[in-house]
Amino acid sequence: MGDIIDLSENPELLNNRKISMMIVSPIMIHRIELIRNNIILQKFMIKSHEANLKIQDNETFNLIALNNSQKNEKFIFYYLRIFLEDDNMAWSSPIWFVN
Repeated sequence: MGDIIDLSENPELLNNRKISMMIVSPIMIHRIELIRNNIILQKFMIKSHEANLKIQDNETFNLIALNNSQKNEKFIFYYLRIFLEDDNMAWSSPIWFVN
């Protein structure tokens, strides 16, 4: 499920975000892409029905954050794009970090 994380309540995430991913699929998983701000951050080649992955994003929030056009805040977001057997695809709901 997606979520919104307020960095004013979690300031430790301004410089370092640990991301854990658990994917289970009845269809064979071929590749997983972790997307940050609509750009591929990392690719994982998988040949399984499940994957447990962890990464650490050490990019400073203020250097990669986007400006919200509706509010006076900055944000970044992550989501997964999953490539499955027989050209099937899946996406996760995004996780938003706002400040």
